[in-house]
Amino acid sequence: MNAAAREEDAAVRDADDVDAFADLRYRLSRNVRSATVGGHRGLGLGADGRFHGLAPLVDFPDPRHIDIAASIRDPAGTVFVRRFRQPSRATVFALLDLSASMGLVGTVDRTAVAELLVAGLARMVRRSGDRFGLVAARGEPDGPAVAVPANRRSDLPAELRRTLAATGVGGTGIARLAEAARESLPHRPALVFLISDFQVPPSALEALLGTLVLHDVRPIVLRDSLAENPPARFGFARIRDLETGEARVVMTRRATLARWRAARERHRAALNATFASFGLSPIEITDQIDVDAFFEALAGQGIVS
Repeated sequence: MNAAAREEDAAVRDADDVDAFADLRYRLSRNVRSATVGGHRGLGLGADGRFHGLAPLVDFPDPRHIDIAASIRDPAGTVFVRRFRQPSRATVFALLDLSASMGLVGTVDRTAVAELLVAGLARMVRRSGDRFGLVAARGEPDGPAVAVPANRRSDLPAELRRTLAATGVGGTGIARLAEAARESLPHRPALVFLISDFQVPPSALEALLGTLVLHDVRPIVLRDSLAENPPARFGFARIRDLETGEARVVMTRRATLARWRAARERHRAALNATFASFGLSPIEITDQIDVDAFFEALAGQGIVS
């Protein structure tokens, strides 16, 4: 197979992977505030939707919705109209960490998983009639951020994958991501998927979540089984901390690996405690994306009703 044929075959597989998300038709269990008619329960009143009660015609002069039975029964002769909660369109964003640790290649290429997840979410959200946008940032304090406004363009999933592939990963921490979120997320509540491996101190995560209190945040943790459970072979290994860039040589004895795993578990517990303090429960994706399991996790968090 020549290079052109391999690229075409890879493009077909990528499109198939993204299209797997198209069947995930969701409906938010919470009410959505939006002036645009959509598929979710809304907070605004309109001519259609879920029945919300009766009101005097003089207050809501819409004779098309006069409730004749209620008006006849009223002893004061008040003419009533039926009111409805108008279904609304939701705005959804992916907030993606592009710091250096997201470039890990262990069991899988974490960057490729993140790109597929963002494109798949865009496919799911657009299929449900909503708008999807992206905010992403590398770890450099003064580095540029990616900001794609929420939209419903048909080519959005492919555009997002190209954008992320061109941006790459680098730098340390999520401070720049928090700044990008303040700059680019809307000033009204949105559903925000926060995607990262979260290899950061709990204090940094707390600062980021503090900038997102306006929004309905759903953390997604990208994990790698090989990175978290390296083979227990005796020898020496050169280990580089992907967040700090520091490298050191360690002897890979069982006791060393046990201490390393214990430290990772403490870090994981501290992050979960930070999430819990904001009323959040992360969705974990280990290695590859299982679309059915991911959808079940969304349902468990009330994103699907």
